[in-house]
Amino acid sequence: MTDESSLIDLIRANDAAPLPRLIYADWLDDVGDPPSTQKATFLRLWCQLSDTPLSELNGYSELAAGLEALKPGLADTWLRAMDGHRFRIASADDARVRANAFLCNILYEGDFEISSGLWHAAGWVVSFSVTPTVDGGDLPGREKEHRRGGLRKAKRAIVPSRRVRLPAYPSATPLFVDRTTGRVDWYRNPRTQLTSQAGTGPSFPSEAAEVDRE
Repeated sequence: MTDESSLIDLIRANDAAPLPRLIYADWLDDVGDPPSTQKATFLRLWCQLSDTPLSELNGYSELAAGLEALKPGLADTWLRAMDGHRFRIASADDARVRANAFLCNILYEGDFEISSGLWHAAGWVVSFSVTPTVDGGDLPGREKEHRRGGLRKAKRAIVPSRRVRLPAYPSATPLFVDRTTGRVDWYRNPRTQLTSQAGTGPSFPSEAAEVDRE
């Protein structure tokens, strides 16, 4: 294909498939002017991000930030045709996936539980509870007496080292997930009004159907 409109039609017909976008990016590189080169860079980043799971904490955010940095120099009509806003964190479920990946870096898996995700203008505020466990050590079991060779001996069974779960408590500081890059940090602005409940979020007219990124 040598006609740009035909390449764009191919991308629209294949929705989230990376290959048509890579073909279009090669075509743009052949054109070679700065606007075409910027579009080609955007498309290749888009394809990399489509292969990056939400649970990959840093890689996902870096690629998404790269896309956001390129958007101001691209026409909105072109971005819509390329489904350029697909990877925004537009649901509470996606925000919880990102929050879970963040907490897995600092807590034992199973020592926390993600709860609600509330929307405000810049992203998602995700609450969680801490359900800590501690090492219980080697706990003695029941003593059992038996005879061997006419002597009375005591045999102590040992229970293997195990972890003991403590009562759960809600974290005083929730997490914040940026809607454009998926970057996760502690939420430091409790005065901000949260406008949406868990499970709901903004709608983006240029966004296509949700892609499976897991």
